[in-house]
Amino acid sequence: MDIREIKEEDARLYLELCQRLDEQSEFIIFEPGERYISVEEQQEHIRDVLSKKRSTLLVADHGNELIGFITIRGNDLKRIQHRATITLGVLEEFQGRGIGKQLMKAAEAWAVKQGIRRFELSVMSHNKQALWLYSRLDYSVEGIRRKSVVLDHEVVNEFYMSKMIE
Repeated sequence: MDIREIKEEDARLYLELCQRLDEQSEFIIFEPGERYISVEEQQEHIRDVLSKKRSTLLVADHGNELIGFITIRGNDLKRIQHRATITLGVLEEFQGRGIGKQLMKAAEAWAVKQGIRRFELSVMSHNKQALWLYSRLDYSVEGIRRKSVVLDHEVVNEFYMSKMIE
């Protein structure tokens, strides 16, 4: 397995990864079948992300399959260019193997080179596996987004978490 920055030609594989995650996990914001995007639109999105200095998308490449990703969305405004929001996803059958941790560490290494010193994320309050990973990587809960997600007709809280990186 290789952790690397996404390429435009990964658009189809990345879209397939995201659609599989939508089907597998209730912790993804998209519901199954709700991701309406073509491969060409996905390619344009990748091009847009890669064009920004403080944003990127790293993937876990397992042969001819992408099995996980982490997005880093930074900002060029001077007052907040030191922070970025991250989103992580790993296919169910590859969870528990350290891939999420490897993606997080690779994202931190990339971010430091860009002058990013703070990562922020949100996680559903009942996502125990993600909370365990984030707490092991020194993320702290800064707040609660109360009733921020509707999941199976129930409202769910999210934790807002952050970490200072070096």
